[in-house]
Amino acid sequence: MNSDYDNVRNGSMRFHDEEVERYRALLDYGILDTAPEEVFDEISRLAAYICKTPIALITFVDEGREWFKSVTGLETDISEVPRDKSFGAYVINNPGDFLSISSPLEDDRTKRNPLLGRLRDINFIAGVPIRDDAGHKLGSLSVMGFTPKDLSSEQISM
Repeated sequence: MNSDYDNVRNGSMRFHDEEVERYRALLDYGILDTAPEEVFDEISRLAAYICKTPIALITFVDEGREWFKSVTGLETDISEVPRDKSFGAYVINNPGDFLSISSPLEDDRTKRNPLLGRLRDINFIAGVPIRDDAGHKLGSLSVMGFTPKDLSSEQISM
């Protein structure tokens, strides 16, 4: 029986070797589709507090979706969004370690995101990648707000 890794590597989904290794590392953690965990919720609450935003998320990006491990400050029945519409995919593919988008409902990268579409007043989203020890970007820690803002270098580095 083929593993998810084999399906990505040999199946219809063709990724660069770096993406295959990133996805394999993500699968090795066994975190996808797991129950909420207080430690992740504490981290997302801390991110919202540090960045002075009402919303924070911890997400992981697999081959087809961005899955939400922790959501702070938002009641939603959405637990994932398609990768091609996700902010997290832009964070992990961004060459830098920080991505910020003002007016995400108007930005071509995020205006089709189903979660953001429900938040009609969202005016700011920013994220940093979650990396493993090998440097693979597995997902993102993101914050959102209803007023445009710039995060300080201290907020970003925390």
